[in-house]
Amino acid sequence: MKNRITAFLLSAALCLIGLFNTPLVSNAASNDASIVVNLALSKVGTNYADGYCLAFVKDMFKQAYGFNSTACCAYKYGSSYIDSTNRNNIPLGASVFFGESSKVCGTCGNRCGHIGIYVGDDCIVHGWAGTIRKYKIDRVINAGYPYRDWGWHNNYALTGGTANGDIESFYGTFTVMCSSKSVRSESNGSSTTTRTVKQGDNVKVVGYVYNEYGNLWYKTDKGDYIHPTYLQAQADTCDTLPPTDYKSAVLEVKTDSKTVKSDPYGSAETMRTVSRGSRINIVGYVYNQYGNLWYETDDGYYIYCHYLSVISSDSRMPSNYLETNMKVKASSKTLFADPYSSSDAVGTVTKDSNVAIRGYLYNRYGNLWYMTSSETYVYSNYLEQTTANSSIPSNYAYRTFTTTAEKARNSEPYAAAQESESIAAGKTINTIGYMINLYGNKWYECEDGWFIYDSSLSCVHSWNTGAVTTAATCTTTGVKTFTCTLCGAKRTESITATGHSYGSWTKLNDTQHQRVCSKNSAHMEKANHTWDSGVITKEPTTTVEGVKTFTCTTCGATRTEPVDKLESTAIPGDINGDGTTNNKDLTRLMKYLAGEDVSVIETVLDVNGDGVVNNKDLTRLMKYLAGEDVELN
Repeated sequence: MKNRITAFLLSAALCLIGLFNTPLVSNAASNDASIVVNLALSKVGTNYADGYCLAFVKDMFKQAYGFNSTACCAYKYGSSYIDSTNRNNIPLGASVFFGESSKVCGTCGNRCGHIGIYVGDDCIVHGWAGTIRKYKIDRVINAGYPYRDWGWHNNYALTGGTANGDIESFYGTFTVMCSSKSVRSESNGSSTTTRTVKQGDNVKVVGYVYNEYGNLWYKTDKGDYIHPTYLQAQADTCDTLPPTDYKSAVLEVKTDSKTVKSDPYGSAETMRTVSRGSRINIVGYVYNQYGNLWYETDDGYYIYCHYLSVISSDSRMPSNYLETNMKVKASSKTLFADPYSSSDAVGTVTKDSNVAIRGYLYNRYGNLWYMTSSETYVYSNYLEQTTANSSIPSNYAYRTFTTTAEKARNSEPYAAAQESESIAAGKTINTIGYMINLYGNKWYECEDGWFIYDSSLSCVHSWNTGAVTTAATCTTTGVKTFTCTLCGAKRTESITATGHSYGSWTKLNDTQHQRVCSKNSAHMEKANHTWDSGVITKEPTTTVEGVKTFTCTTCGATRTEPVDKLESTAIPGDINGDGTTNNKDLTRLMKYLAGEDVSVIETVLDVNGDGVVNNKDLTRLMKYLAGEDVELN
C-alpha cells in the first residue's frame, strides 16, 4: 500500500480568508471555551472549501459568540494576536498559528500560513484538504507548516471549558477480507449491530478511537463503528498510515542487509538494499493483510520490521526487533515455521528450557508470537522473560485478581464458548497467562484451564517501595506515590511534615535573640534575653564607680550596669591611717609633699577641701593640731 499522502498534504490547505456557513448563535455574553471547541468538533468530517482555514475559525467564533473579525490571511492574523509561543500551555479555544505556506497573500504579501482551533490533547480542528479535520499539532508540522504561536481570536479571551469526544480524524477506504463483519453502534463488541458487511465490501473510515479496553475501532462515514481485524486498506486512499500520525522514527539495521520494498510485502519490488548499521528514517507503519508489520520510509517505500532496532521514535511506534531470552513455563512448547499454530511444526522446547528470541509480532488474529534466533516461531503463552527488558511484550502472567461482579468463566477465550460457569463477585482468581483472541479481546487463563475476560477482573495490587512525588517541608506534609508492579495503578500516602531544625540562639539586638531553621532560612524564632544575676567585673572605689556584667543564659549576649562608688570611712586628717589625727599625720603629709615614697590615705590628703593637695593643706593641719578653730575636710 503505497502512501503518497505527504506530497498531497503539503500542496493542500492554502490558508486564505473565505466563507463558511453563517447561522448565528448569540453567545456574546459568554466566554466559555466549551462553546466554540465543541462546535468545531461537531464539524469534523464535513466537507469544506480547500484553503480557507482562517474563514473556518472566523465562522466558528461568529456562530459561538456572535462577533465578526477581519484579516487577510492566517499569517497576518497570527502576527496580530500572538499570546505565547509555548506549546505546553495552549488553552482550549485558542487559535494556533503555523508558519509559512507556499501560497503568497495578495493583500499583505506574506506567505499565508495556517490556523486551527485548539481542542485539547495537543490537537486542533481545522480546514485541511477540503475537509474539517482534527489533527495533532505535530502532524501539521510534519506536513510542512512550522508551529509559530497561539493567541485569542480577535483578542476574545476564553476561559475553562471541556471538549466532548475522543475520536481522532482518519480518512481511508478499507476492504473486508473475511466472510462478514458486524458494524456496531458503539466502539465495543457488545453494542448493537447496525449492519453487516461482507467479503469484498468497501468501508469508508472517517476516524478512529481506542475504547475503554484499549482496543482500536474505526468510525465509518455512516457514524457507526467497525473493528479493524480483517480490514485491508486500499492503496492510496488513506490520508495517513492507520492508526498513527506522521511521527518520525529512526531505525538501525541489525542484520547484514535488509531490502527496501515498493510495497509492504516480501514479494514486492526491491527498491534498494541497506547494510548492517545503516540508519533509516521512518514516517509511519502498517500491518499488511497477513498481519506483518512494515515501516514506511521517508522516501515512500517499505521495510520489514525484523532486525530493525529503534534509535528514536514516537512512543506509539512499534518495534518487532528485540534480543532476549525466554523460559518455557509449560511442559513443552512447539516451534512453528510461521506465526500460526496451523503452520508446519519444526521442533519442540521443553519446560524450563531457554529460548533465544530475536523478534516478535502480532499475527492476523491478534496473537503474540516470538521469533527465535533460528527464525522459527513460538507462541507467547507460557513463556517468561529471563532477561529484563520493559519493551518486550509477554503473554505469560502469573497474577492474582478478584472478580468485580458475578461473572462467567469459559472453557475457551470467547463469550460464545460451549461451556461456562458462574463465579461470585469478590472471588480470588489466580491466572497463569493470557491471550488476545481473534476479536482483539484479552482473556486471562486460570490455573485450572478456564478463561475469564479481563474486564471482569480487578488487580490484586503488588505495590513497589514508592517514590516521593511531593517532598515534605518543615510545616507542610508531603506525598509518597506507590505504583502497582502488575497493572501500573497508583496510590498515595502522606509524609509527615519534617518539623523545624533550628540552630543555636544568637544575639539579635539588646533585648532579643534568634535562631534560624537549617532547612529553610525564612523560618526563625525570636525570644527575649534571659539574664543571669551578674558578676562584678570592675570593683568600685570611693572615687570611681564599678561595673557589673550580666550574661544571657540562652545566647551568651552581655550587658553592663554601673556600681556605686564606695563611701569613705577615713578620719579627716588621718594621713597615715592609724585611726587618730596627730603630729604623725603632719609629719607624713610633709614627707608626701616633699615627694617621699610614703603610704597615705589619699581620700583625706585634701584637708582644706579646695580640691588640690599642697602646702595649704599642711598649714590647715598645723593650725588644727595647734588648737585653732579650723575644720578638716
